[in-house]
Amino acid sequence: MEKITNKTKGVHCFTVKLFKDDVEEIISLLSEMSPEVIIEDGENRYSSLEELISTRGITPPKIAIRVYTPYYISLDVSKTNVWLYGSVSDKNAFYAFEKIMAILKRRRILISRILNPIVVGVSYTLLLFLIIIIPVDIIKAWIPNRVVRLCVVLPLFLSSSLSFLLSIFMQMGFFSRLELIKSHESKNFVIRQKDDIIKIIIGAIIGAAITIIVNLFKRP
Repeated sequence: MEKITNKTKGVHCFTVKLFKDDVEEIISLLSEMSPEVIIEDGENRYSSLEELISTRGITPPKIAIRVYTPYYISLDVSKTNVWLYGSVSDKNAFYAFEKIMAILKRRRILISRILNPIVVGVSYTLLLFLIIIIPVDIIKAWIPNRVVRLCVVLPLFLSSSLSFLLSIFMQMGFFSRLELIKSHESKNFVIRQKDDIIKIIIGAIIGAAITIIVNLFKRP
């Protein structure tokens, strides 16, 4: 009997936005375990990250970073896909794999965190439940016009269905982006603080929705 040691692991990752310092950190990690780190963009192979930037600019549509020896690890990032694959039988390879995964998690965009299929599915179920349990008379009293009622309810269902589809795409890495400048060099305040701004907006929307529901049930 011989123990199998050539174990591999593949992860189809979520939507991320990677900066130059993230890519440099990934290359550094792989350089520690392999004499050759391959940098590609689907068309060309580059001797360094700087060569890729000088050829393709700071927002290349795709980047692939790979090592083949002594163990295989590959990270592919494009606008429609984020894929991390590699051997994890060796402790050094496993360490590099997990560190790269941690970098990807760190750069996961906020809307990808929020639009999780489970979260969206639960929200959709809750919406259906609320519509079912709220008495029709209360709904008619609150929104007497049938057309207005339709204009309120229909967008809720459409947005929920769209959110569910979007959440599935984002779990696969759709809408990922590479911006090969340092993370602290983002162009303006809005870009740097966009995650916090989205949090504030979503919090305000949730707060308003809860207030409306509470007031609805308080009505005689």
